[in-house]
Amino acid sequence: MEDETIIVYPGQQRVNLNFTIPVGNDFQLGISSGNSGLYRSNAGQGNSQLYPFNIGPVSITGSNASDQYYYFFYDVEITPNITINTLRICNGESVTINGNVYDSTGVYTDKYTASNGCDSIVETKLTVDTAVTAQISQNGVNLDANVNGGTSPYSYIWSSGEISQSITPLANGSYWVIATDTNICISDTAFYVVTFIPSGVDDILNSDIDIYPNPTDGLINIMTDLKIEKIEVFSIEGKLLKTTMESYILLDVKGIYFIKIFSESAEIIKRVVVN
Repeated sequence: MEDETIIVYPGQQRVNLNFTIPVGNDFQLGISSGNSGLYRSNAGQGNSQLYPFNIGPVSITGSNASDQYYYFFYDVEITPNITINTLRICNGESVTINGNVYDSTGVYTDKYTASNGCDSIVETKLTVDTAVTAQISQNGVNLDANVNGGTSPYSYIWSSGEISQSITPLANGSYWVIATDTNICISDTAFYVVTFIPSGVDDILNSDIDIYPNPTDGLINIMTDLKIEKIEVFSIEGKLLKTTMESYILLDVKGIYFIKIFSESAEIIKRVVVN
C-alpha cells in the first residue's frame, strides 16, 4: 500500500499522488482520519456513480469511508509507465526498439501496449558517434597511424602484431592498421605499401652482417665479410647522426637507432636498441 501527504487549500485543485499502480482489479483510494473537511458526496442507493471505477487496466472498488462516499475521486487519471534509456552506438550501427530502427542521434519515443491495456512508454536518448577513420603516413623510417573521428584515446593493431601508434618496418611490403576508439568503435583497415627500404636487404639482412650486442649498453660491433664503403647512423626519427667507416660505434643515448651499411653489393639497414 502506498500513501502520500499532500497539503490542499480551499477550492478546486488537482494533486499528483505519484503512486505506482500494478495491473489489478481490487484497489481502494482513501484519506486518513481527521480530514472530514474534504469535499465528499454521499451517492446514495441507485446513484449511477457506483463502484467500481474502471480506469483502463485499474479498477477502484471502494472507499475507506464506505462504499457510498466519493470524496475527490471523480476524474482520476493514470499515466503510462515511462522508461528512459540512454544509448551510444558507433557510426553505421543501429538499434531496434519495438520494431522501429534508429541510426542517427536523437530522442525517440516508443509505445508498448500490453494485452491487458496497460501502456508502457520507452524514451530513448541515442547518440551516434562519428566514424573512426585511420590513415598511415611515412615519418622518416617509421609508419604512423593517423586517426580521426570517434572518441580518443585510441588503440591500434598492425599487421606486424604491434600495438603502438608508430611502427618501424624492417622489410618492404604491404602493412595495415586498424584503430579502435574508447567506445569500441572500429575503423576500416588502412593500408600502406613500404618501398623505402633498399633492395637486397631481405636477402642478406640476417646472414651476411652481424651487429652485436643488440640490445646494447652503448657500444656495438659490426662483423661482416662484405666490403663496407660507409656506415650511417640514424635516429628513430630518421635524422642522420653520423657517418663512419669504423666497425665499432658508440651510441651513448638510450633509444632506437638504425644502422645503414653501404657495401659493394647492397645497402643494408639494421635496427639497434640501446638500453
